[in-house]
Amino acid sequence: YTKITGGQRIDMFGARVDQLPEIWRRLVEGGMESGQAYGKSLPTQLLTVRSDWCRYGQQDSVQMAINLELRYRGLRSPHKIKMGVSGCARE
Repeated sequence: YTKITGGQRIDMFGARVDQLPEIWRRLVEGGMESGQAYGKSLPTQLLTVRSDWCRYGQQDSVQMAINLELRYRGLRSPHKIKMGVSGCARE
């Protein structure tokens, strides 16, 4: 079985090693982009909900997070990087 984690990763439980090439082939054919699970690069960003869902939201934090991820995706750095986006006036 599979599950999508909070870090936007897919955990595959029960897949045998010999099944992995076929699984990856099908994921790539379906448009899935493979990424690094660990490394000194920009991980999945943390963000608060935007003004659509929060009465204190002042900006579209989802679109800002998407823009930042597209800009810095694949960036290699000498140290671990973390980034977060908040659209809430209370934070």
